[in-house]
Amino acid sequence: MFLRPRKLAVPVENRFLRRDFLLTSAAGGIACLAGCKPSSQTEIAPAVRTDVPLRVLICGDASWGEAIQTAWGGIAQQPLAIESLALGVLSEGGSQDGDVAEKATLKPSSDFARRVVAALSRNDVAILPCGVMADVYESESLMPLGEDVLDDEGLAAKRFFPVIGESLMRWSGIPVAVPLGCLQPSMLVSADAAAKLGQNDESVLPKTWGEFEQALKQAAGDTVLAAEPLAAGAAAKMFLWRASDAAPAVWLFDRVSFRPVLTEETYVMTLETMRQNAMLYGNARWTPGEVWNGVSSGRFSIALGWPDAFGDPPRVESIGDTIATALPMNQKTSDAVAITGPVLPDPDAPLAVISSRCRQTVAAKRFLIWISGGEGSEMIRATIGPMTAIRREPDVSGEPSGSMAGDYATFLTQRLSSLNLRPTIRLHGYDRYMAALDQGVIACLDGKQTAVEALAGVSEAWQAITSEIGPDRQAKAWRLAQGLRN
Repeated sequence: MFLRPRKLAVPVENRFLRRDFLLTSAAGGIACLAGCKPSSQTEIAPAVRTDVPLRVLICGDASWGEAIQTAWGGIAQQPLAIESLALGVLSEGGSQDGDVAEKATLKPSSDFARRVVAALSRNDVAILPCGVMADVYESESLMPLGEDVLDDEGLAAKRFFPVIGESLMRWSGIPVAVPLGCLQPSMLVSADAAAKLGQNDESVLPKTWGEFEQALKQAAGDTVLAAEPLAAGAAAKMFLWRASDAAPAVWLFDRVSFRPVLTEETYVMTLETMRQNAMLYGNARWTPGEVWNGVSSGRFSIALGWPDAFGDPPRVESIGDTIATALPMNQKTSDAVAITGPVLPDPDAPLAVISSRCRQTVAAKRFLIWISGGEGSEMIRATIGPMTAIRREPDVSGEPSGSMAGDYATFLTQRLSSLNLRPTIRLHGYDRYMAALDQGVIACLDGKQTAVEALAGVSEAWQAITSEIGPDRQAKAWRLAQGLRN
């Protein structure tokens, strides 16, 4: 039985129940004409069609589809028909897309959201960023997860990390998706740099941003051997992760008015610290993949970052014996506090969902359970950085390998085990909020604006987006994202 979202104009499961009723009635009529079957004959469970492709929408790089296609082909006969949609990038669309979007209860709040909703209508399953869930759920484009999926031993949902099972998996408290990962940024220190800092004693690694600056100078001297993902698309995420660790009194939006609070002192100090650190990197604008690859190759001795693919073909490289630990904080604290502090998910964290237009429900559920950690799915992690471990114990596919092995895997497991969660940007038009923040952060890093000016501009842009979409609608989405029912 599927869990039904409340207050939907046309409940998704009702359409399926009616379809099942009509099919069952037709089958019963034929049976009456042909005569009753012997009582000893057993019922046959519905089989998965292997001659009809399972239609899969993937919001991400085209290489994701290739990796999933290859891994799936190793364990299943059924082919996949994959449609790729780049994150936040405009693509060509026909009139059908517009027709589908117009039929939604409320119009999707960005071009990206509109295209996701339209693409879901022609696919069976989808892998999409968690930030777009507000628009996808409101448009009735997905099928909530049923007990048969949640109780499946292959899914092992009881072993999900708290941020997976209690946050990303749910909307308004209802299980609607299978999260496929939750990256967290880490401070990465090479063995050589660690030796210079304290003979491989992790207790002497930087705990504050002031100590971080000193460590960069001590390990590298006049040579730039440090990096942080500050390219377009990554700068906003680094700001949010840094700000979350700074423990602001109010997180992003005022609880009553839903106005942004980015001009408060904690956020301004966070951006100013980012600007000062960026100068020590030579003001380079590295992508997450470039930083991770630079650590793997030995180019960077100290870096802030997370696993991401790089190269041709794209691949997430191993970082060997590099030490991975929590980001520095504004004030000195213990390792335990830093590791178990609030977990802030990436707004682009991948979720696997079943479309409300799915024509192969059994195959779709099988795919979701498999990609969450089934046999052969570990191959995907070597190409798709955002797909990480999601359970407290090793996945059914075995021990982590490649980029997820070693110290980063240990760091991530400890980090995701925290019960302290902070809501990420899961709002209508989330990509518009992230784009506005990205522009403001980069303007400050480039010296075009002060931290105060940049965040004032971002606040104005966020308020304009909220006003356009509707403050009440956005405030409701913010509550639903945190598990509330209305």
